[in-house]
Amino acid sequence: MGYKRNILVVDKEFQMKLCFLVCSLVFIGSLVYFIALDDLFDKVIEINVDLTDQFMDAKIKLMMILGVIQLAYLGVVFGVSLILSHRIAGPLYKLRMYLEDVRSGGSFKKLTFRDKDFFQNIAAETTETIEYLTHKSEDEADYLDEVSTYLENIALVVPEDKKPVLNEIQTKLKEINNLREGF
Repeated sequence: MGYKRNILVVDKEFQMKLCFLVCSLVFIGSLVYFIALDDLFDKVIEINVDLTDQFMDAKIKLMMILGVIQLAYLGVVFGVSLILSHRIAGPLYKLRMYLEDVRSGGSFKKLTFRDKDFFQNIAAETTETIEYLTHKSEDEADYLDEVSTYLENIALVVPEDKKPVLNEIQTKLKEINNLREGF
């Protein structure tokens, strides 16, 4: 833990969809304020017809200022969404790389995520599961070695017509052990 990931976008499709969705919701929600202000100005203009030009100028200036502020705010929301999406996509990316490494026979190591990443429990559970499977696999390999030894001893007293069956079983056990050692 405590390391820093240098790439902010690790799953472009997911992260951009999430950022777009959050920004769209914020934008749609903020339209309520623009509509309410427009309606308020229209009502004020109806009451003060003689000041229509002044209120229209004020309305346009206010809407432009609010539009610029809204764009800046959407930029901030996009940035925050990107960072939060990275705290989701980053751990999933690292988990995928970890599992690919395990599957390709890489050395076993503990899976960790950055301190502020989400899903810390997934890293711990994945590490525990891989440890469990590794130990179980080692126990099964030991058991297969025992079975192979028993078969070798039995082969000494088995009639000749049954030895091909024992040899086939021993060959299969060796194949299984060779496959296990490859992982």
